[in-house]
Amino acid sequence: MTSLTLQPRTVATIFQHLRAAVRAAHLDGVIGRDPSVRVKLPQPVDDRLGVPTVDEVLSLQRAAPDEFEVAVVLGAALGLRAGEQPD
Repeated sequence: MTSLTLQPRTVATIFQHLRAAVRAAHLDGVIGRDPSVRVKLPQPVDDRLGVPTVDEVLSLQRAAPDEFEVAVVLGAALGLRAGEQPD
């Protein structure tokens, strides 16, 4: 068996689905009590990214290879995530 490391938000999403099924089973009388009531979920980490300054963007643009200079500026100006930027 392999070990998974999941982010707190992922755990919460999975748990919401599990809790819904367990609650339905409890309400339908399939199980005597809802064991999910006292479960404490991990707290999400505030992992918001900061907005780069103009100087930081220009520094990245200068450091980027010629073919990526436009992508750096577009990503900064449009707020694109890495996967949304043009190849």
